[in-house]
Amino acid sequence: MQSLSTQTTLMSKLAGDMDALKKQNADIKKSNQDIHKINEEIKESISFMNIQFELLKNEVECLKKERQQQQQYITELERKLLDTDHKSRSSCFEIRNIPPLEQESVRRLNELLCNISQTIGLPTSPSDLRDVYRFPGRTATARPIIVEFSTVQRKQQLLSFVRKFNYQKLASDKLNTQMIGLPGNQKPVYIEEQIPSRTKNFISKPENFVRRTNTLSVGARMAIFFSENKNEINKS
Repeated sequence: MQSLSTQTTLMSKLAGDMDALKKQNADIKKSNQDIHKINEEIKESISFMNIQFELLKNEVECLKKERQQQQQYITELERKLLDTDHKSRSSCFEIRNIPPLEQESVRRLNELLCNISQTIGLPTSPSDLRDVYRFPGRTATARPIIVEFSTVQRKQQLLSFVRKFNYQKLASDKLNTQMIGLPGNQKPVYIEEQIPSRTKNFISKPENFVRRTNTLSVGARMAIFFSENKNEINKS
């Protein structure tokens, strides 16, 4: 049989081991509680982030819809402006490649127009003319001359006479500065529809012109025809 002292030693050692095991279990329990608390905090953070993400997503969707509406509104305004601009110039045409005249004035420009009309065989009267002016810019350059007739029909008639005058002629025999009494070297004179710069930009990119204005087409006379039906494109 073991002695009393040996048994006492074993009991003391066993008691110490039990205390150590209890402490270890307590530490593990506390660690598990801490982990559980951290997990709960993470879950709350993720839930909060999900809510914020949904709010942000909804806000972005609202902004996208608002932007689309604004873009549609802008496009419609551009179309209306383009239409108004074109209608306001419907009786206008431009004369290009005319050098600056000596002591240029409205009277001199009127005389120039009369000379052109006489040359192509379509005399004009003061009642035909509503306005004539040189396009703004550097005075030394051959800026276009803008002419506005009193009626669209009269403008179309003049353009038709110009085309007939130039038809099947050599370049040197077509309408030029010498024919209309201008001094200096002979230069060709060009007469055509006055097209707003905004319209020219659209025409330079036909696919944009059709898509953004629900258009029309550009005919042989550079006329713009606006379709009331968005699914219809007029052809000239």
